[in-house]
Amino acid sequence: MNNCTGSRVAYSPVEVAKMLGVSHDTLHRWWKRGEGPPRLKVGGRVLVPKQVLEEWLKEQATLPTP
Repeated sequence: MNNCTGSRVAYSPVEVAKMLGVSHDTLHRWWKRGEGPPRLKVGGRVLVPKQVLEEWLKEQATLPTP
């Protein structure tokens, strides 16, 4: 989904799964368990806002232990 300037503001579940390197089914399984990146329903479409995905990814990052 793009805003009026053409910048990307949200991704479809298929795009998010690809970016995360998981299957579409895995992403849906995560959502059923209350896991994975937060999503929105807009007019019946499921979308993951770009900013929300970026924040979620930062929260998932772990630092290696020495």
